[in-house]
Amino acid sequence: MLTATEQKTANRKKVILPTTEIMWLGAGQLLQPVNISTIPVQSSVTRVVQSARDLGVILDRQMSLSDHITAI
Repeated sequence: MLTATEQKTANRKKVILPTTEIMWLGAGQLLQPVNISTIPVQSSVTRVVQSARDLGVILDRQMSLSDHITAI
């Protein structure tokens, strides 16, 4: 993940930053058999993540907020 300064520098250089990520959400028992790390979308590959930040809140796959609490 790039810092804000790195993003500004990259934007000045007209570099396209990969910003799309996919996260499977659900109960732990249902997520265990899911073993997909990337998903092809048009001409690029999107990665599957374990947690993501949205509006300052870190969500994990099981919606437990444990990653968010750890980060505080």
